[in-house]
Amino acid sequence: FEIGRKDGRGIDAASLSDYAGAEIMIVDRHENSARTLQAVCQKFHLKILPVTSSAKQAAEQLMEYETGTKRLPAVIFIDTMLPNKEGFMLAYKIRQQERYRAIKIVGLAADPKIINSEEYQQAQFDMFLAKPIIKGEVVELVLRLLGDKMPSARVISRDALQKISCEGIRVLVVE
Repeated sequence: FEIGRKDGRGIDAASLSDYAGAEIMIVDRHENSARTLQAVCQKFHLKILPVTSSAKQAAEQLMEYETGTKRLPAVIFIDTMLPNKEGFMLAYKIRQQERYRAIKIVGLAADPKIINSEEYQQAQFDMFLAKPIIKGEVVELVLRLLGDKMPSARVISRDALQKISCEGIRVLVVE
């Protein structure tokens, strides 16, 4: 398994071996995307904490880990489309707590335009991962977050966002 880098070198499964056992938290109300993300992380021997589907469950789990003997997660994947903007509020509250400063937070959404929203900016996510979940992008993202400083960055320009958008597209449905 390999995906390309701008410098011509590839990323492979061995690249994540230094991070085996790193704790990962997933907060996603969509079972399919949570299951896919969980499977990719487990394949690379990352430790998945119990998956939660709400910000409240995630906050409770963080408090349990903090008061217990378990380590806090290194990365938290948060669905930005949780009801009532809970995903944004969870990320914001984590960022406001000094004891959680080392945790990396990744925003998940099917629409990459969310990164331009005021809520996304205020929540201070470290990175964004577009749905559907693609294995190579998860590997690259985890490498960036946990230490490998990769020279290339996936940047989405405003022009690209317009091309991704479905605004103005007409669809004919025939039965």
